[in-house]
This record gives sequence, C-alpha cells and structure tokens, in this order.
Amino acid sequence: MITWTDPPKRPAPTGTRTYRGNGDAVINIAKPDGSRSVAAVQSSYGGAGNFIVWGLDSAYGNTDLLANAIGSYSGTALLDESDRGSRTTWLEITAEGPWTITVKSTKVLPAYGAGRAVSGRGDTVFRYTGGRSTRHFTHSGRSNFVVWSYAGSGVDDLLVNRIGRYSGRVRYPGPGLVEVTADGSWTIRP
Repeated sequence: MITWTDPPKRPAPTGTRTYRGNGDAVINIAKPDGSRSVAAVQSSYGGAGNFIVWGLDSAYGNTDLLANAIGSYSGTALLDESDRGSRTTWLEITAEGPWTITVKSTKVLPAYGAGRAVSGRGDTVFRYTGGRSTRHFTHSGRSNFVVWSYAGSGVDDLLVNRIGRYSGRVRYPGPGLVEVTADGSWTIRP
C-alpha cells in the first residue's frame, strides 16, 4: 500500500491481466504492453506457508524472483526491468493456498514528482516523474530495505540496500521506475 501526501489522480485500470489459483502452478502470462516490455507484477497470497513467485523465460529458466514470503503476502515487483537476460513468458508459483497475480503495464502505476513525499509498507513499484535530486529515505522494518531506480535502456541505480531500520539522504537519479523491497513501513520525501 502506498500513501501520498497529495494523492495523485489514479489512472484507469486498463493495461492489466489477472491470474488466480490455489497451490503450486506454472502459468503462461501475457504482458499488457508486449513481450519485450517491462511490467509490474502485483501478487497476493492468503495461505500460511511459503509463497514464492519466479519469472521464467521460454526455456523455463529463472528470470526474476518476484515474491518470497512465508504467510500472507501482498506486494508488487518489476518484471524484466533490466535489458540483460531473457524475457519472462511464464510465472512459477509455489503456494499452499489461494493466490492472485496481476500483470500490469508500468503506464498504470501511481506516479509522483519532486515536491511530493510517498510512504508505504512492504514491496511496491511506482513512477517518479521529477528530476535529479536528493531524497530522504526511512524504513522501520527488521529485514531487507532495498530501493532501485530504473531509468530505462538498462540503466539501473541501487539507491538503498540495508538491513533493519534506516534513515538517510541519498541521490535520486531522475525520472523512472522505483522499486521498493521492504518488510516494514517506509517513507521517501524531499
């Protein structure tokens, strides 16, 4: 979940494809913007055991680890965000209960600009539309807090990579997709 200091207008929920199941599965997916595009994968799980979602290429080789949790989970991760490697055509789900996966166009992700703060809890992806700057990051969880920025054309920046609580100011490379991996609450503000 993301909380905005000044909520943006939400885009229409077009550009999404939803898949549902219960237990282990390997599913063929279609990305809303075409097979060569970057996409966001929103996963939710209602079971008590392991929940793991791997992206797989056409030869069933791993491409991206999209979710890895024990117990209930809800989060979003980027799929095929790097120009390195094969493109994802399948998802492998390991689960002991019901799950829902929505593959989204990055065009329908929430966006914010340079003057706004954003906060949330857990894993999420959004678009940053502002220019280069510095931002203050906080995290209140006990485990990984990782923030990546993807400007496109294979350019990616690891902004934060910490374990546990964190507070610090780091550079923000400019417009692009931002992926947050966190087990607790987090904020990003000017």
